[in-house]
Amino acid sequence: MQKSLLRSFQVDKACVYVYQSKRDTSKAAALEAASILRSALAKRGSARIIVGTADSQDDLIRVLVQAPGLDWSRMEVFHMDEHVGISAEHPASFRRWRKTLLDIVHPDKAHYMQGDAPDSSQECERYAALLHSAPIDICFIGFGENEHIAFN
Repeated sequence: MQKSLLRSFQVDKACVYVYQSKRDTSKAAALEAASILRSALAKRGSARIIVGTADSQDDLIRVLVQAPGLDWSRMEVFHMDEHVGISAEHPASFRRWRKTLLDIVHPDKAHYMQGDAPDSSQECERYAALLHSAPIDICFIGFGENEHIAFN
């Protein structure tokens, strides 16, 4: 894996790693994430993860779900993105991502943003309270083809 690492550098507190391909980057990120999650499980007995739902996450998720030593039954997973005003069944709903991750690993808890909630402000408050109830161990955000970072 290290041979695909082209270079690394630091910007303030962020360590930046540049790999030869998206696939190599995804694999390295998934292996690092697995290490972070195993550490959280060992220290606290549980882990909390936020997962972006963009296609940019697919390779990472494929590697992560196969990583050894991750007890998903002790993890809480948060869905990161959703459109306002559409149901979970809508073809554009990001809640479909559960097929990529949640239906494979079956975490202890999974939280979704309810895009079709009658009061979106109240839904934001509900979700924020869940996020703030305990530390988050790791978050995967997506980078869009139009250079946006995350959907939100």
